[in-house]
Amino acid sequence: MKRRTLKRLRPGQLPEHHHNVYVVQLEPAVGKIRKVRAENPKRNPKKPCIYVGMTGLTPEERFANHKAGTKAAAVVKRYGLRLLPELYGQAWHWQAHLV
Repeated sequence: MKRRTLKRLRPGQLPEHHHNVYVVQLEPAVGKIRKVRAENPKRNPKKPCIYVGMTGLTPEERFANHKAGTKAAAVVKRYGLRLLPELYGQAWHWQAHLV
């Protein structure tokens, strides 16, 4: 997959939405990793494990990069199952949620 970079903008021009938030569902086995348990001590084992990230790419492109190992979070590369668009949707652009 060819790496995409952001287009250069003229001064004073800003894109309406520059970055996207995305959510990846992880395999249940990730909850057994010592480091994951240590970083999430109050995790409810009945709930699925997820990874939340932010990217300048589309969520689909970023997930493909994770799975291919390009600038990947190891936990997503190894345990990532699928994107959860119902948890981030089109409205979850970080600029839109700054208060």
